[in-house]
Amino acid sequence: MRSHARSTPRTKRGSAYPSRRTAKRASDHSLTESRRLSIFDCRQSATPVTFPPGSVGKSLTSRHRPPRAARHCDQGHFQGGEAVASLLFYQNPVPLNREAHKNLRVKPTASDFGFAANTNSVPLAAAEFYDAQKDYPIVFAGQGDDIAPVALLGLRQSENLFIEKGRQWDGDYVPVFVRCYPFVLARGNAENSDYLVCIDEASPAIAKSGGEPLFNDDGRESDYLCRNIDLLSEFQGHMRRTREFTQRLKAAGLLKEITLQVVPEGTEPLALQGLQIVDEVKLMTLEDAKLLELFRLGELGWVYAHLASLRNVQRLSRRLNRRLAKAA
Repeated sequence: MRSHARSTPRTKRGSAYPSRRTAKRASDHSLTESRRLSIFDCRQSATPVTFPPGSVGKSLTSRHRPPRAARHCDQGHFQGGEAVASLLFYQNPVPLNREAHKNLRVKPTASDFGFAANTNSVPLAAAEFYDAQKDYPIVFAGQGDDIAPVALLGLRQSENLFIEKGRQWDGDYVPVFVRCYPFVLARGNAENSDYLVCIDEASPAIAKSGGEPLFNDDGRESDYLCRNIDLLSEFQGHMRRTREFTQRLKAAGLLKEITLQVVPEGTEPLALQGLQIVDEVKLMTLEDAKLLELFRLGELGWVYAHLASLRNVQRLSRRLNRRLAKAA
């Protein structure tokens, strides 16, 4: 493991996590991340095929859509609550290879977020709630023990209302999950294998010239790649903390299922089903010991940031109305 501290990248909109270097080099041909905390899980190949906690599954399906579409969302097809198709906007993620990818360069995504234009929600770490609640509704989605927070980016399938034709991100805060692209962590095939740094080879940001190099002439990771490994590592750690937070809410009986009703102008009503939010009534009557625990752990603020974010549902509806008006 490297011990040198390199600051995590900051974007024009949205702060980065504090840097804490945890990535290490396993061999001359692969980069691994040392923590045993899963974001993505590889099965028979190196391509990640299981969603991270926070995938939304059926929850973003509108009620007026036909039954077949009700089993899909833009993130993939779910069977038994598990995604078996795509990984949000990652089309062909493969382990980063020091030899095969030595000449690749990546154009920073800060000016082109077109890759996320068809994604209507992304996983969100609880540490992002304070910034994210200014722009997005934060809800909990998933099934069973895989319930986790997501930021709603759109109200219809395959539509991100924060990206317009210019492919810019029209929001003050860009979620970390989006900023990680085209990189992602994945676990190898072995049960106890380390996490691999993967890259989406289908990303339009990848080029042979221009942009930032992944490796230096001596074969070592470039500063650009190291900064992104930092970000991946920190996001993974924050997602573990987020899962603990979500499980505490669930164990305390604070989560309730809701259906978000939205009526866009000039079109059929939309009903987003399978979502969960914190039940304010139960929160107010929660026993003192559990309430104090949330407070001491620094999680009570996250709860209220989540609740405050729900007003953004109407703002999303207005964004949809503006898009529909332009298309008319």
